[in-house]
Amino acid sequence: MTKEQIKHHKESMLWFINNPDKGVWSKRDNNNWNLTTTPIFKVYAGLSYVPNDEYFMLRRAYVEGKIIQLISNGIWEDLDKPDWTEALKDYRIKPDEPKFKVGDWVRNIFHVNWIICLEDNDFNNEPNYENIGEQFELWEPNVDEWCVFWDDNYYCYVIQQFKRKVNNFYHTNTSGTFKNIAPLEFAQTLKN
Repeated sequence: MTKEQIKHHKESMLWFINNPDKGVWSKRDNNNWNLTTTPIFKVYAGLSYVPNDEYFMLRRAYVEGKIIQLISNGIWEDLDKPDWTEALKDYRIKPDEPKFKVGDWVRNIFHVNWIICLEDNDFNNEPNYENIGEQFELWEPNVDEWCVFWDDNYYCYVIQQFKRKVNNFYHTNTSGTFKNIAPLEFAQTLKN
């Protein structure tokens, strides 16, 4: 056994030495994880091992590049390198950010003229919210699309055609520049 092997797989080797009957999980390149009781511990960039302990699901996710979080005073905090010393219940894989949030303008993929602004009740009443991402996409203006523009002071709203976005500013075909934009459907909400 070389120093490189020990350095590369130290944690899994120590686990295996003390728990040979439980084995270690191994993964090569993009293949699936396999439980093995005969690890080789080669030094190869695409080869990973994790101990087959109570944290193995979290360990595998960490090796695959997911962020592991630890709860501290009721707040989930990202960990750079988990040490796995806390109780299993205090760790989790950081959830993916939701595709949409309240206030986002979304377009129906099958009916491109159907654009809505998501509200709280859109999430609460949607029985299959996890599938909403299959039916909708974030609305982005197309060149020459009629839109509503305004600045942060909400002093006035302007309806013009979208030309381009530069940095955080939206430009219209009439050389106007604004900080905020919404689809033309937004104008319907202004009468209230």
